[in-house]
Amino acid sequence: MSKKTLDALIGALEDSLPMWRKYFNAKASYLRKHSLTASETAGTDKDPGLAFYDLFAPLSASSDASGESLLEKKWSFDEARDYVLSEYKSFSDDMYEFAKNAFDNKWIDAEVRAGKVGGAYDEDFPKGHQSRILSNFTGAFSDIITLAHELGHAYHFSCMKGKPPVFYDYPMTLAESASTFAETITKQDMIAACSGNDRLCILDLDLQDASQIFVDILCRYYFENAVFNEREKSELNADDFCRMMLDAQEKTYGSGLNGERHEYMWAVKSHYYSPDLDFYNFPYAFGQLFSAALYMRFKKEGSEFAKTYREILSQTGNLSCEELCAKAGFDITTKEFWKSGMELYEKEVELFCSEK
Repeated sequence: MSKKTLDALIGALEDSLPMWRKYFNAKASYLRKHSLTASETAGTDKDPGLAFYDLFAPLSASSDASGESLLEKKWSFDEARDYVLSEYKSFSDDMYEFAKNAFDNKWIDAEVRAGKVGGAYDEDFPKGHQSRILSNFTGAFSDIITLAHELGHAYHFSCMKGKPPVFYDYPMTLAESASTFAETITKQDMIAACSGNDRLCILDLDLQDASQIFVDILCRYYFENAVFNEREKSELNADDFCRMMLDAQEKTYGSGLNGERHEYMWAVKSHYYSPDLDFYNFPYAFGQLFSAALYMRFKKEGSEFAKTYREILSQTGNLSCEELCAKAGFDITTKEFWKSGMELYEKEVELFCSEK
């Protein structure tokens, strides 16, 4: 990707900060109202921001009006499979047929058992051009999102069938595109299908994840820039890092946080200590917002977009980001493209604020 593309992405993230601060304030108010925070000041008229340690604080869970909460429900694997398949089919028959084949042919190891590694991941095999997915399905709502995500990776690989293996190594900025897009379809349909506290909780889950990718990663970007710039002039110590981290948090979170911030965030992120991972984090912001922009285009164009989407995935290993997107008809070197993706989260924030 080019510097022009990066600047456009960063500019769109900066323009979105007031919206994210609005969400943080609304969540702080909710936690205060329902006695769900340990902070003495967060969410008050005097200090409306969220305490840093409450960024991932859960909202209270309760059944919806029908008496059944999708978040509290223990899903069977068959129910999860059927749900993911229905979401994939809502986008394209091609994605549906791929996912159905993966389930039918037992490409997914979902059983939780002793000695098995935790987490989830997709592994692609050039010989035979197939994928295998490891997950640990417990029946929680989040496991459905995980299945949709990992199958998205596998679908991405399937779109590259017939190309030389050298093209399977696509850049990190595009590596999460298909998985995040599949997540987005699933989450957006779930939000639309829910009501009451369920919908509020799902909105919060999506917004807190997105805010980490857009706000916190921008914060890390500012911090790392400051470290390199100041290190040219002198050596730095822990006090310097704390000062720069607080400055970066003020530039990004701003009034979205109260006075309880995390000046030692630099000490707990291992990426800062890996010489080969300078500015490691920004590709996540690229991938998330890129997928959101694709989703918004899908909502405008309908089922015809599925062909464009498949073509985008098929070319991720042999074109630059700019060339790839230009072939699909959009310009990622402009803020307008990235802002089209942020519209998805603007709608979620408005809905969250209206229902909290």
